[in-house]
Amino acid sequence: MDDQVAVNIWCSLTYVGDIDVINQQFACEFWMTATWKAEPKLQGKKNEEVDWDQEWDPKITFTNATAIDRMQKGQRLYTSEEGGKEMTYAQEMYKVRGTFKGQVDLADFPLDFQELPIILSSDWTDRHVKFQKDMLKGDVIRHLGFSAPQEWSLCSHVHTDVTSIVLECPGASDRHYPMYIITAHVQRKIGYYIWNVVLFMFVITGLSFASFAVSPDHLADQLTVTLTILLTGVAFKFAVSKNLPSVSYATLLDKYVLIHLLFVCFIALLNTMSSAITPTSRASYNFACMAGGLGVFVLIQVVMVIVAAFKRRVAKRELMKFANLYKKRDDEIERMRRERDWYAERSKQPKTPTITLTPALRQFTFSANGVTKSPREREGSAPDSPKSYV
Repeated sequence: MDDQVAVNIWCSLTYVGDIDVINQQFACEFWMTATWKAEPKLQGKKNEEVDWDQEWDPKITFTNATAIDRMQKGQRLYTSEEGGKEMTYAQEMYKVRGTFKGQVDLADFPLDFQELPIILSSDWTDRHVKFQKDMLKGDVIRHLGFSAPQEWSLCSHVHTDVTSIVLECPGASDRHYPMYIITAHVQRKIGYYIWNVVLFMFVITGLSFASFAVSPDHLADQLTVTLTILLTGVAFKFAVSKNLPSVSYATLLDKYVLIHLLFVCFIALLNTMSSAITPTSRASYNFACMAGGLGVFVLIQVVMVIVAAFKRRVAKRELMKFANLYKKRDDEIERMRRERDWYAERSKQPKTPTITLTPALRQFTFSANGVTKSPREREGSAPDSPKSYV
């Protein structure tokens, strides 16, 4: 085929799981169809009469697949009526199970949501192949096949996007290859991190106020309590980091932990400064530091709660945007289906016969009592006598 072929893509995600944030990959199983208008030479042929190895196909590849565990592929021909004409379509059917790579954005971790993309490409350039959504039926994602419900919430929508990739060819012009991206979204459940990280860090930092219970005259004992808590927080920070990929930016949870570590350092600094206070004023200084530190600690918690609520709201808004696009597309598919059914039903109804009057028939008129009169009879007939109502 020399012209650009429109390939319609439909998919059904039957399994999503094994979401590995550290290696930034996930496992997925899905059904997919790729449909395009068949060549004229295939019109009227049956499936068993076609040698698919010799026929044109879109040469679909899965760009971000790190491993394909199983792939079944089949082809078929089918006809569909469009505008009163029967059109023949070729269709490839895929059943794929594999592991796919995805970019992970952890800036808002653990209040984040992640995209799980399946990227389709073609060995043909975009001058020969154009991917687009199959508007005959909507894409589907099955929640029963989700294997990580304790850590993630699987969204009910499937987002699709069409783009292209540029391949630089030395000594020749760059080539553009079509890409079709099928994306599922998952939102992280924060319960685990609330109970095992946030609460734990809150308790550790709160224990730093125990240093003010030690007599201000025993500076070494105060610093021992504070520095022990600081080292505990640092060790906990490294333990948490092992469960996250190495990224060049601080996540929201990193910021929470670092702020609390800096607060413990601030308490240690206040303990140290007590050595410069006269012995008679150390008790008042100790109480003032404890009250002021407690106020700062409460303020930190309030600010972090506000930030967390804002981040959560932004994430829900983004997911709602994708859900609305999915619903709008499904409504459009349903509207098109009803139109097709209406036209199909109308085409089955018998047509109303039309009567064509010849010039000879046009010379006759039909009276109210059903008697036909010729033009000569109409000229010789007397006008109707007036009716009397007396």
